[in-house]
Amino acid sequence: MELINERMQVKRALKNWPDRYLAISKQELAIKKEKLSELDPETATAEDIAAIVGNTHLVHKSECCECGEDSWNIVKLGQDIEYDDPVAWICRDCLVKAIKLIDGG
Repeated sequence: MELINERMQVKRALKNWPDRYLAISKQELAIKKEKLSELDPETATAEDIAAIVGNTHLVHKSECCECGEDSWNIVKLGQDIEYDDPVAWICRDCLVKAIKLIDGG
């Protein structure tokens, strides 16, 4: 089980970003890496990351497998695909509905 929210994605992007963009020039990589290093992982936002890297691929809302809505608050249930186990990405609202269903209400 893993929480997939904006903060977690920002921290992951700041840590792993240079590893994902080897196709850009070394100069551009150095500039973007420096700008990213200036961000505070505890306060940076998805918009901050997108403004520097030029897209929203690294930090974005995720789609709930139950309702289909995009959300910043998703729980990933199950194992990664390499284990051939199903994975479900479920938003907070759907988790609350599931708990009510289990509780009989």
